[in-house]
Amino acid sequence: MNGRQWLARQMDRVGIDYRQRDNCFLWIEDYAAAQKLLDEQLASKASQATAELYPKFLRHAISSFQSPDVLRFLGRKVPQSSGKAHAGFEGEVNSRLQERTEGVRIRHTLNGNSLKMHDKEGSILRVETTIVRPKDFRVYRAKERRAQGAEKLAYFTQRRQRYVPAGGSLSRCQPALP
Repeated sequence: MNGRQWLARQMDRVGIDYRQRDNCFLWIEDYAAAQKLLDEQLASKASQATAELYPKFLRHAISSFQSPDVLRFLGRKVPQSSGKAHAGFEGEVNSRLQERTEGVRIRHTLNGNSLKMHDKEGSILRVETTIVRPKDFRVYRAKERRAQGAEKLAYFTQRRQRYVPAGGSLSRCQPALP
């Protein structure tokens, strides 16, 4: 749950009316009261716990995760027997710990796709995935192929589902869980 989702729930709880589209508030009935809810959240025990735990998360992320872990996180198979990338793997895995004005960030990258964790201004823990190259991922669906007639296509779709490259977009991926 992000901060805007949390704020929407809190405003619902106390009866503050608002209009929201996607991840933005278009209008808030009582802006001062909404700001007070945010201020309380930032001063809460959860923020204090984040500030206390985040250095431990960073230390674990930089000292424990190795290239095979990052490969698995970003959709590549790593044989359990060797724990190493396949011999034919072409790409670059990078892990970087960086202190920025907004806070400290750890970033694991594979061929432009990345996982990031940062503490936003020392109080909000944020984890993000950035997908620049969706073709690096495999998805479970029917391999696209021209078929003659709708009946053959339906049969092929039902019978030939398998893991295939995602293609240029992840928008057609089926969720892993119902």
